[in-house]
Amino acid sequence: MDLIYGHPPMPGNKEAHAMIQEWRLGLDKSRPKSWFWRGCTCHRKPPPWHPAIATESYSTRAVDKDRCCVGLAHCCDMWTKNSKELYGCWIGALGWLQTCLQAYTEGIDVLYSTNTIHISSAALLIDLPAYILPQRLSAITSLEIIWFVETDVCVGKNLPREKDLNAILLILDNHFPSLKKLNLALKLGLSKDAETQFKYLFVILDEFFIRHVSDRMREPFAVSVSYAAYVELRREIVRAQGYEGNVFHWQIWRFFGGEYVLPQKPWTGDYFNSAPGARCNNGYWIYSGEINIRTGGGGS
Repeated sequence: MDLIYGHPPMPGNKEAHAMIQEWRLGLDKSRPKSWFWRGCTCHRKPPPWHPAIATESYSTRAVDKDRCCVGLAHCCDMWTKNSKELYGCWIGALGWLQTCLQAYTEGIDVLYSTNTIHISSAALLIDLPAYILPQRLSAITSLEIIWFVETDVCVGKNLPREKDLNAILLILDNHFPSLKKLNLALKLGLSKDAETQFKYLFVILDEFFIRHVSDRMREPFAVSVSYAAYVELRREIVRAQGYEGNVFHWQIWRFFGGEYVLPQKPWTGDYFNSAPGARCNNGYWIYSGEINIRTGGGGS
Protein backbone atom coordinates (compact mmCIF):
# COMPACT_ATOMS: atom_id res chain seq x y z
CA MET A 1 0.00 0.00 0.00
CA ASP A 2 1.12 3.54 -0.56
CA LEU A 3 -0.06 7.11 -0.02
CA ILE A 4 0.51 9.33 -3.06
CA TYR A 5 -0.01 13.02 -3.82
CA GLY A 6 -0.60 13.63 -7.52
CA HIS A 7 -2.95 13.13 -10.44
CA PRO A 8 -4.78 9.77 -10.46
CA PRO A 9 -3.60 7.19 -13.00
CA MET A 10 -5.48 6.64 -16.24
CA PRO A 11 -7.84 3.64 -16.00
CA GLY A 12 -6.33 0.36 -17.16
CA ASN A 13 -7.90 -2.84 -18.44
CA LYS A 14 -8.58 -6.30 -17.09
CA GLU A 15 -5.40 -7.71 -18.61
CA ALA A 16 -3.18 -5.37 -16.59
CA HIS A 17 -1.97 -6.00 -13.06
CA ALA A 18 -4.74 -4.74 -10.74
CA MET A 19 -6.16 -2.89 -13.79
CA ILE A 20 -3.35 -0.32 -13.42
CA GLN A 21 -1.44 0.90 -16.48
CA GLU A 22 0.22 4.07 -15.26
CA TRP A 23 3.56 2.91 -16.69
CA ARG A 24 2.02 2.96 -20.20
CA LEU A 25 -0.94 5.36 -20.08
CA GLY A 26 0.41 7.91 -17.61
CA LEU A 27 -1.65 10.07 -15.26
CA ASP A 28 -5.07 11.62 -15.79
CA LYS A 29 -4.09 15.31 -15.70
CA SER A 30 -7.68 16.37 -16.37
CA ARG A 31 -8.38 15.50 -12.73
CA PRO A 32 -6.87 17.54 -9.88
CA LYS A 33 -3.99 16.39 -7.72
CA SER A 34 -4.96 14.93 -4.36
CA TRP A 35 -3.82 12.48 -1.71
CA PHE A 36 -4.97 8.95 -2.46
CA TRP A 37 -4.20 5.40 -1.43
CA ARG A 38 -2.84 2.75 -3.73
CA GLY A 39 -2.93 -0.92 -2.94
CA CYS A 40 -2.64 -4.32 -4.58
CA THR A 41 -1.12 -7.70 -3.90
CA CYS A 42 2.55 -8.07 -4.78
CA HIS A 43 3.40 -9.92 -7.98
CA ARG A 44 7.05 -8.85 -8.04
CA LYS A 45 8.03 -12.46 -7.42
CA PRO A 46 6.53 -15.77 -8.56
CA PRO A 47 4.04 -17.58 -6.29
CA PRO A 48 5.51 -20.15 -3.89
CA TRP A 49 4.35 -23.05 -6.06
CA HIS A 50 6.00 -21.79 -9.26
CA PRO A 51 9.39 -23.36 -10.17
CA ALA A 52 10.84 -19.92 -11.04
CA ILE A 53 10.82 -18.97 -7.33
CA ALA A 54 13.95 -21.13 -6.88
CA THR A 55 16.01 -19.16 -9.40
CA GLU A 56 18.55 -16.54 -8.37
CA SER A 57 17.05 -13.76 -10.52
CA TYR A 58 13.73 -13.89 -8.68
CA SER A 59 15.05 -14.70 -5.21
CA THR A 60 17.10 -11.50 -5.13
CA ARG A 61 14.60 -9.04 -6.59
CA ALA A 62 14.98 -5.94 -4.43
CA VAL A 63 12.09 -4.03 -2.90
CA ASP A 64 12.87 -0.75 -4.67
CA LYS A 65 12.43 -2.51 -8.02
CA ASP A 66 8.78 -3.13 -7.16
CA ARG A 67 6.44 -1.56 -9.73
CA CYS A 68 3.19 -3.28 -8.76
CA CYS A 69 1.44 -0.02 -7.87
CA VAL A 70 2.02 1.37 -11.38
CA GLY A 71 0.93 -1.88 -13.05
CA LEU A 72 4.37 -3.34 -13.86
CA ALA A 73 4.23 -6.63 -12.00
CA HIS A 74 6.93 -8.78 -13.60
CA CYS A 75 5.46 -12.09 -12.47
CA CYS A 76 1.77 -11.33 -12.82
CA ASP A 77 1.31 -13.92 -15.57
CA MET A 78 2.59 -16.62 -13.19
CA TRP A 79 -0.22 -15.86 -10.75
CA THR A 80 -3.00 -17.39 -12.82
CA LYS A 81 -6.09 -19.29 -11.81
CA ASN A 82 -6.68 -22.42 -13.90
CA SER A 83 -4.04 -21.00 -16.31
CA LYS A 84 -6.62 -18.57 -17.64
CA GLU A 85 -7.11 -15.42 -15.60
CA LEU A 86 -5.04 -13.22 -13.32
CA TYR A 87 -5.35 -14.29 -9.74
CA GLY A 88 -5.33 -12.11 -6.67
CA CYS A 89 -4.18 -8.72 -8.00
CA TRP A 90 -6.47 -7.01 -5.52
CA ILE A 91 -6.19 -7.52 -1.80
CA GLY A 92 -10.00 -7.76 -1.73
CA ALA A 93 -10.34 -6.96 1.96
CA LEU A 94 -12.28 -3.68 1.93
CA GLY A 95 -15.67 -5.10 0.93
CA TRP A 96 -15.27 -7.94 3.38
CA LEU A 97 -14.37 -5.61 6.25
CA GLN A 98 -17.38 -3.39 5.47
CA THR A 99 -19.96 -6.18 5.49
CA CYS A 100 -20.56 -6.13 9.24
CA LEU A 101 -18.96 -5.26 12.55
CA GLN A 102 -18.05 -8.87 13.30
CA ALA A 103 -16.22 -9.26 9.98
CA TYR A 104 -14.28 -6.06 10.68
CA THR A 105 -13.45 -7.03 14.26
CA GLU A 106 -12.21 -10.49 13.28
CA GLY A 107 -10.57 -9.52 10.02
CA ILE A 108 -8.72 -6.27 10.60
CA ASP A 109 -6.05 -7.78 12.83
CA VAL A 110 -5.54 -10.68 10.41
CA LEU A 111 -5.12 -8.20 7.55
CA TYR A 112 -2.28 -6.34 9.26
CA SER A 113 -0.61 -9.20 11.14
CA THR A 114 -0.41 -11.84 8.38
CA ASN A 115 0.46 -9.76 5.29
CA THR A 116 3.66 -8.03 4.21
CA ILE A 117 2.99 -4.28 4.09
CA HIS A 118 4.93 -2.37 1.40
CA ILE A 119 5.36 1.39 1.94
CA SER A 120 7.39 3.75 -0.23
CA SER A 121 5.69 7.05 0.62
CA ALA A 122 7.88 9.30 2.80
CA ALA A 123 4.81 11.41 3.62
CA LEU A 124 3.09 8.34 5.06
CA LEU A 125 6.13 7.08 6.96
CA ILE A 126 6.93 10.44 8.56
CA ASP A 127 3.43 10.78 10.07
CA LEU A 128 2.21 7.19 10.36
CA PRO A 129 -0.17 7.57 13.34
CA ALA A 130 -2.12 10.23 11.43
CA TYR A 131 -3.08 7.65 8.80
CA ILE A 132 -2.93 4.26 10.51
CA LEU A 133 -4.13 3.56 14.05
CA PRO A 134 -1.33 2.72 16.51
CA GLN A 135 -2.90 -0.67 17.32
CA ARG A 136 -2.80 -1.57 13.61
CA LEU A 137 0.86 -0.57 13.38
CA SER A 138 1.59 -2.71 16.44
CA ALA A 139 0.01 -5.72 14.71
CA ILE A 140 2.28 -5.51 11.64
CA THR A 141 4.92 -8.24 11.59
CA SER A 142 6.29 -7.98 8.04
CA LEU A 143 7.40 -4.81 6.23
CA GLU A 144 8.92 -3.65 2.96
CA ILE A 145 10.15 -0.05 3.18
CA ILE A 146 11.71 2.25 0.58
CA TRP A 147 13.64 5.23 1.99
CA PHE A 148 15.89 7.88 0.46
CA VAL A 149 19.26 8.60 2.07
CA GLU A 150 21.17 11.62 0.81
CA THR A 151 24.95 11.61 0.73
CA ASP A 152 27.64 14.23 1.30
CA VAL A 153 31.00 14.18 -0.48
CA CYS A 154 33.97 14.28 1.90
CA VAL A 155 37.58 13.64 0.87
CA GLY A 156 36.39 12.24 -2.44
CA LYS A 157 33.89 9.76 -0.98
CA ASN A 158 30.09 9.59 -0.83
CA LEU A 159 29.12 9.54 2.85
CA PRO A 160 25.49 8.50 3.46
CA ARG A 161 23.86 10.90 5.90
CA GLU A 162 23.45 9.21 9.26
CA LYS A 163 20.51 11.46 10.16
CA ASP A 164 18.55 10.22 7.13
CA LEU A 165 19.19 6.58 8.01
CA ASN A 166 18.50 7.12 11.71
CA ALA A 167 15.20 8.82 10.83
CA ILE A 168 13.69 5.69 9.27
CA LEU A 169 15.17 3.41 11.94
CA LEU A 170 13.59 5.58 14.65
CA ILE A 171 10.23 5.31 12.88
CA LEU A 172 10.57 1.53 12.81
CA ASP A 173 11.61 1.43 16.47
CA ASN A 174 8.71 3.61 17.60
CA HIS A 175 5.82 2.16 15.60
CA PHE A 176 6.49 -1.52 14.83
CA PRO A 177 7.09 -3.45 18.08
CA SER A 178 6.00 -6.80 16.56
CA LEU A 179 8.32 -6.71 13.55
CA LYS A 180 9.60 -10.16 12.53
CA LYS A 181 10.50 -9.53 8.89
CA LEU A 182 11.96 -6.38 7.32
CA ASN A 183 13.20 -5.67 3.82
CA LEU A 184 14.61 -2.13 3.78
CA ALA A 185 15.51 -0.51 0.46
CA LEU A 186 17.88 2.45 0.82
CA LYS A 187 17.99 4.70 -2.24
CA LEU A 188 21.26 6.60 -2.00
CA GLY A 189 21.77 10.03 -3.53
CA LEU A 190 25.19 9.41 -5.08
CA SER A 191 27.51 11.99 -6.61
CA LYS A 192 29.59 11.39 -9.73
CA ASP A 193 33.21 10.25 -9.56
CA ALA A 194 33.11 9.41 -5.86
CA GLU A 195 33.23 6.03 -4.15
CA THR A 196 30.84 5.26 -1.31
CA GLN A 197 31.96 4.89 2.31
CA PHE A 198 29.75 2.19 3.88
CA LYS A 199 31.38 1.66 7.26
CA TYR A 200 29.11 3.78 9.45
CA LEU A 201 25.95 2.94 7.51
CA PHE A 202 26.31 -0.78 8.18
CA VAL A 203 27.42 -0.29 11.79
CA ILE A 204 24.17 1.59 12.42
CA LEU A 205 22.18 -1.14 10.66
CA ASP A 206 23.97 -3.83 12.70
CA GLU A 207 22.89 -2.17 15.93
CA PHE A 208 19.30 -1.77 14.74
CA PHE A 209 18.92 -5.36 13.53
CA ILE A 210 20.51 -6.76 16.71
CA ARG A 211 17.82 -4.97 18.74
CA HIS A 212 15.08 -6.61 16.70
CA VAL A 213 16.21 -10.22 16.21
CA SER A 214 14.05 -12.81 17.95
CA ASP A 215 13.40 -16.55 18.02
CA ARG A 216 10.12 -15.93 16.17
CA MET A 217 11.88 -14.91 12.96
CA ARG A 218 11.65 -17.28 9.97
CA GLU A 219 13.71 -15.14 7.57
CA PRO A 220 16.71 -12.87 8.17
CA PHE A 221 16.39 -9.13 7.77
CA ALA A 222 17.42 -7.67 4.42
CA VAL A 223 18.61 -4.32 3.10
CA SER A 224 19.28 -3.16 -0.46
CA VAL A 225 21.45 -0.25 -1.57
CA SER A 226 21.55 1.52 -4.91
CA TYR A 227 23.13 -0.55 -7.68
CA ALA A 228 26.29 1.53 -8.16
CA ALA A 229 27.04 1.46 -4.44
CA TYR A 230 26.37 -2.28 -4.25
CA VAL A 231 28.84 -2.95 -7.07
CA GLU A 232 31.50 -0.96 -5.16
CA LEU A 233 30.82 -2.91 -1.97
CA ARG A 234 31.02 -6.26 -3.70
CA ARG A 235 34.26 -5.27 -5.44
CA GLU A 236 35.79 -4.36 -2.06
CA ILE A 237 34.76 -7.72 -0.61
CA VAL A 238 36.23 -9.65 -3.54
CA ARG A 239 39.46 -7.67 -3.26
CA ALA A 240 39.70 -8.26 0.51
CA GLN A 241 38.96 -11.99 0.29
CA GLY A 242 41.42 -12.46 -2.55
CA TYR A 243 39.19 -14.42 -4.89
CA GLU A 244 35.73 -14.34 -6.42
CA GLY A 245 35.04 -18.03 -6.82
CA ASN A 246 31.79 -19.61 -7.97
CA VAL A 247 29.50 -17.19 -6.17
CA PHE A 248 26.35 -15.19 -6.79
CA HIS A 249 26.57 -11.57 -7.82
CA TRP A 250 23.34 -10.09 -6.47
CA GLN A 251 23.33 -10.81 -2.75
CA ILE A 252 25.84 -10.58 0.09
CA TRP A 253 25.57 -11.91 3.64
CA ARG A 254 26.85 -9.64 6.42
CA PHE A 255 27.40 -11.03 9.89
CA PHE A 256 26.80 -8.63 12.77
CA GLY A 257 30.22 -7.13 13.37
CA GLY A 258 31.30 -6.80 9.77
CA GLU A 259 32.31 -10.13 8.20
CA TYR A 260 30.96 -10.70 4.69
CA VAL A 261 30.13 -13.92 2.83
CA LEU A 262 29.46 -14.16 -0.91
CA PRO A 263 26.82 -16.90 -1.39
CA GLN A 264 28.05 -19.99 -3.18
CA LYS A 265 26.59 -21.63 -6.27
CA PRO A 266 24.63 -23.67 -7.14
CA TRP A 267 21.46 -21.97 -5.89
CA THR A 268 19.34 -24.50 -3.98
CA GLY A 269 16.49 -22.24 -2.93
CA ASP A 270 17.78 -22.27 0.66
CA TYR A 271 19.33 -18.96 1.72
CA PHE A 272 21.33 -20.47 4.55
CA ASN A 273 22.85 -23.33 2.55
CA SER A 274 24.40 -20.79 0.19
CA ALA A 275 26.06 -18.80 3.01
CA PRO A 276 27.74 -21.07 5.60
CA GLY A 277 27.11 -19.98 9.17
CA ALA A 278 24.28 -17.59 8.30
CA ARG A 279 21.32 -17.57 10.69
CA CYS A 280 18.36 -15.29 11.32
CA ASN A 281 19.92 -14.06 14.55
CA ASN A 282 23.49 -13.35 13.43
CA GLY A 283 23.32 -11.20 10.30
CA TYR A 284 21.33 -10.01 7.30
CA TRP A 285 21.25 -10.00 3.51
CA ILE A 286 22.42 -7.09 1.36
CA TYR A 287 20.93 -6.84 -2.12
CA SER A 288 21.53 -4.81 -5.24
CA GLY A 289 18.90 -2.10 -5.54
CA GLU A 290 17.68 0.10 -8.32
CA ILE A 291 20.11 1.44 -10.94
CA ASN A 292 20.25 5.14 -10.19
CA ILE A 293 21.81 8.03 -12.10
CA ARG A 294 24.62 9.74 -10.24
CA THR A 295 24.34 13.50 -9.89
CA GLY A 296 27.09 15.89 -10.88
CA GLY A 297 27.68 17.79 -7.67
CA GLY A 298 28.48 17.00 -4.09
CA GLY A 299 26.16 17.00 -1.13
CA SER A 300 25.55 19.94 1.11
